[in-house]
Amino acid sequence: MGEEQVTLSDRVASPNKKRYKFDGTIIFQIFVLKSVINAENELIRVLSDIREGYRKKSFNNVTYRNVVFKNLQPEDAYYRANLAVNFEYDFKF
Repeated sequence: MGEEQVTLSDRVASPNKKRYKFDGTIIFQIFVLKSVINAENELIRVLSDIREGYRKKSFNNVTYRNVVFKNLQPEDAYYRANLAVNFEYDFKF
């Protein structure tokens, strides 16, 4: 599927140093029933909270960036939206 193997390490600077690196994307798909009071506002609130939780954050050798959400066309019973978060895992030892 074109995905790199991430279980093997790359050598870094000296022979005794190793580095594991992986890039990816986390995608959230959020659906809110139209019957929920203020459903559209709740959808935006939830996505905004998730976005702020990941925006420009870095911890445990994982850096998150390019956090974007997009409202999609509603379905018959749901409002829906996607949120995408790019991440990079970079561990050196």
